[in-house]
Amino acid sequence: MPISALLSLDLSWFKEVKSLSIGLEESCTHDFRSSLMPLKTKRWNDPKGRDDGYRLLICRYRPRGVRKADETWDAWCSDLGPSRKLHADFYGKNGPPISWEQYRQRYLREMEAQRELIAELADLLKGGAHITLLCSSACTDASRCHRSLLQQLVEREIERGQAVKSAKGKSLVTQERAETAEPGSAKTRRGRLKKSRAQSPK
Repeated sequence: MPISALLSLDLSWFKEVKSLSIGLEESCTHDFRSSLMPLKTKRWNDPKGRDDGYRLLICRYRPRGVRKADETWDAWCSDLGPSRKLHADFYGKNGPPISWEQYRQRYLREMEAQRELIAELADLLKGGAHITLLCSSACTDASRCHRSLLQQLVEREIERGQAVKSAKGKSLVTQERAETAEPGSAKTRRGRLKKSRAQSPK
């Protein structure tokens, strides 16, 4: 299921979090506000924060022994977790456990197939949503957990989108200036061509 569909199930969290952040956003400068990334990471059993927003579980496996009523997440997207084989290799279920660097590289390659989901998360964040990525309770070191890798991928996608938008804006301004800067510009030449055609005998 697309992430946007999961979030559409209950948008009350979004209204609450956005109302809490309005004061902060209004008091910030544009540059500082644009640098804010409303994407957090936690373990699923970490205490909820008022600014967590939508809590998305990104484990490959659902936490064992947790009743439906006791779930601390709003949705579960296993496709954003490591594959079953990668998970097993990291925990040494198929032999000696692989290193963190091997895990990191393989996870990033796996996420190449999840570009649409990552772009969807980026779009939701750009639209003002606050999201918290939740991982296993066993992942005590966030710097060596795929939740941090995914956070970086989403933030890079946001930055990439901003760079493309900025480049397009500059391109349009440059084009307009070039067309109106001098009599021999493309815009002027088009006008002269139309005039000459209108005056030419049939």
